[in-house]
Amino acid sequence: MKKIFFIAFMVLFFCINSFATTVSFSTLWDPAQFLNCVDFEIIGICVKNTWHGPEIGLKIRHYIPSLLVETVKQPGQTLMPVVGSIVSKTATEALKSLIGVNATSGSITVPGQSNLQFNEVHVYNFPFKNLLGLYFGGLWCGGGTSGWNTASFFKYFSELDALEWRTGTLETLTHLPQISLNILCVSPYAPSSIGMGYWGPIYPRTGFVVHQNPVVGSAADVFRAVRNDWIGSTGGHIQITPILWQPTTNDKLEILYPHPSACFKIGTLPELWDKGEVSPNGEYLYLYWRRVECCVF
Repeated sequence: MKKIFFIAFMVLFFCINSFATTVSFSTLWDPAQFLNCVDFEIIGICVKNTWHGPEIGLKIRHYIPSLLVETVKQPGQTLMPVVGSIVSKTATEALKSLIGVNATSGSITVPGQSNLQFNEVHVYNFPFKNLLGLYFGGLWCGGGTSGWNTASFFKYFSELDALEWRTGTLETLTHLPQISLNILCVSPYAPSSIGMGYWGPIYPRTGFVVHQNPVVGSAADVFRAVRNDWIGSTGGHIQITPILWQPTTNDKLEILYPHPSACFKIGTLPELWDKGEVSPNGEYLYLYWRRVECCVF
């Protein structure tokens, strides 16, 4: 049954070029571009005790493309083909049930805050995460088919988490100690437990970001949303399917839409990755890369 589901899912993605007007299959799967983001390293040796004695292997470190994450300006908007109607209906209906009215825009302005930004964020599983392992001859963490996890494609919609994503009430109570240290985040050298380097503070993990650069504001909201979806997250956030690994500032992002970019670590100086190509519709699509280490034998 899993194989049938997987094949059907692959067929849907191969049909993207027939349906999408903004995102194509070549955007979602481009090995020539993605291989530059893996940063494969052999960092030492490791030992595993087996019934016939110790077995020596290689300890490796690399990045895995784990999530697709989009930011949009209106609830229910999406760049995702094929599943777009599901996303739109789920997000808009959820937001309507929470706030009691149809929301036509996720953009919120506050007097005196000209650099205040707000984005809705949708987090999806990236189903091709382990295909890149084919290029490394089995030296890959989490290889095989178990990591495809296509059944949990939908991870987190900020519209479903509207109360905390907009107000951060429980978030603020839970993370008050970290928020009280946000003044430290004016420096890119603030502790990674509270700050995103040049992007500002992590907490509260709401959709509001103060930054003059809309691309940086979008990227910061991506990291906050992914942190909200971690299974160990606190603050009352609503998740669709929690991720089991903890996102950190060692992870990386790669812009897929509107213009493909190289990979960059969370919090990197914007001038090193932002080429000034602001999305004309305020929408962005990212590939989220998770740093992993493992032993291979």
